[in-house]
Amino acid sequence: MEDLTHREFTARWETDVTDTSPQAAARQAWEHIRRPDSIANVFTIYDHQTGVAIPVDLSDGEQREDEA
Repeated sequence: MEDLTHREFTARWETDVTDTSPQAAARQAWEHIRRPDSIANVFTIYDHQTGVAIPVDLSDGEQREDEA
């Protein structure tokens, strides 16, 4: 069995919103990502070990690594 060593990553998702305050904008972004029809599926993953930023699109139909 393969030994999978966990590494540290930062996952970042961005969207532009217009609202009346930072709190309202955060709530709006939170609602966007939680909608059933959300297209909030593209993330930038920062690998702390290598310093590399990797774009990941979860809608592209690729199988998840942990399901391979």
